[in-house]
Amino acid sequence: MAKQYTPNIKGQAELILKAAGGSIAKSAIHKAFINYSEVSKEQVIVDLSVSSKFGMPTFDVFSFNANAGNKLSYTASKDFGGGVVSIIAPFTFDTALIDINQTKNIVRTSIAGTNGSVKEYMSEGDFIINLKGVIVGDVANQRPDLTRLNRLVAYLKAPLSIPITCRFLEELQITSVVIESYKLGQREGTRNIIDIEINMLSDSVIELSSNNTQKDVYTNRAFF
Repeated sequence: MAKQYTPNIKGQAELILKAAGGSIAKSAIHKAFINYSEVSKEQVIVDLSVSSKFGMPTFDVFSFNANAGNKLSYTASKDFGGGVVSIIAPFTFDTALIDINQTKNIVRTSIAGTNGSVKEYMSEGDFIINLKGVIVGDVANQRPDLTRLNRLVAYLKAPLSIPITCRFLEELQITSVVIESYKLGQREGTRNIIDIEINMLSDSVIELSSNNTQKDVYTNRAFF
């Protein structure tokens, strides 16, 4: 029987913080592992989230979700063969450092002869999500499993809205994202650690209403 993989959640978090560095990382680790003595005994009971929703990086489990009944399909670029890519399995970060900000859509109009501008509030903007994580190979000085890495890259290249699961983001009703940019890097001095940083925008469906209501209706994206 194959040995079941048990993620070292604290070890992964410490690797993420070493890559992040700075005072923000220090505050995150202190907030994240208040109850870690219990987590180390029962890794299925993991509570790494903190109460702050904005400005404080937060550790949590994060998953890109696709499966056989809810697959994601798109056509790859010519540089990657140009074939159809079908994602039928989720990808999960056992722990990831997540930071959220939000913009507002404001139209500014300058008026001649006056200082400043007139601001017209239009709506709340997208949530801007930054995720830092790692993929760690089981064997030191050997590259991580390419199957797992390729599955992540398939999500990263998807020109689609991607369903996600993350308790911290669900508190803000974020259930799908669009990937704006990402960065992969091999940790200096190692071969089995790949540092990952992903920048995402929250996504939702906008349904235009009839002329009778004279407003837009915003609904959460549903995946069937």
